[in-house]
Amino acid sequence: MGSWFNTGFSAERVPLLAEILELAKGKCRVLIELKYYGHNEQLEQRVVDIVEEAGMEDYIAIMSLQYSGLQNFKALRPNWPLGLLSTQYIGKLSNFDVNFIAVNANTAKPTAIRRIQSAGKLAYVWTVNDRVSMARMMAFGVDGIITDEPAMAAEVRTAIKLLNPMERLLLHTTVLLKMPIPSRLYRDKSP
Repeated sequence: MGSWFNTGFSAERVPLLAEILELAKGKCRVLIELKYYGHNEQLEQRVVDIVEEAGMEDYIAIMSLQYSGLQNFKALRPNWPLGLLSTQYIGKLSNFDVNFIAVNANTAKPTAIRRIQSAGKLAYVWTVNDRVSMARMMAFGVDGIITDEPAMAAEVRTAIKLLNPMERLLLHTTVLLKMPIPSRLYRDKSP
């Protein structure tokens, strides 16, 4: 998986879910995305088995673009937190039996965040990989940020907490001022 970055990393492979859970155990929660790309035979059950084997049931959440997959998962483990990934407007939010909605950062607006939260769900945004966008999303009041830069997100969260109300207002104006967002190379050029 590393050859896109440098040939010196061409022997690297994608870690298995069980390996990720072992690394995260006792340190952080893990957000697992179910992806249905042809290898989805009993995907939900296989994920349940791996999570339970690792003893991480209380430290995970499951999300997917496929609402039907989330419904299948809910039938297996009704109390595990579930979230629907959304790339566009998805209609009446109360129709979805999930704990959170994760929207693309490019479409996340304060009104959308409030609408999700008013429906009794947590509002997450994805994929946010720069300080300016992280600060904006936090200022919007999102409940969670999905990022490739978790250490950066923790730093931004700490800095936001130290801002006074006027500084928070100025933060909202970054979009209006068209403040440039630093770019960084990621494998798939995710937004």
